[in-house]
Amino acid sequence: CCLRVFVQAPLEQRVRRAREEYQVDAPHVESYVKQQDRYRASYYNHFVGRKWGDMGNYDLCINSRIGIDQAMAAIKAAALAMDG
Repeated sequence: CCLRVFVQAPLEQRVRRAREEYQVDAPHVESYVKQQDRYRASYYNHFVGRKWGDMGNYDLCINSRIGIDQAMAAIKAAALAMDG
């Protein structure tokens, strides 16, 4: 069995992460991040046949504004709970 997870974050946090973690040097980083969301949604919608971001399609939805380490811990706990 697989754990279907959707991780979201506020736009400001995603823009900051794109700049700092991924060294995105686009003049309009916010537009870049939104475009990446559209690509992800299109890919998911096409290949999965469901609506990207619709909470009903996932076992766990988490907002990473709680912190990356905390989000990873929550995902790990959910995965372990599904195993047992």
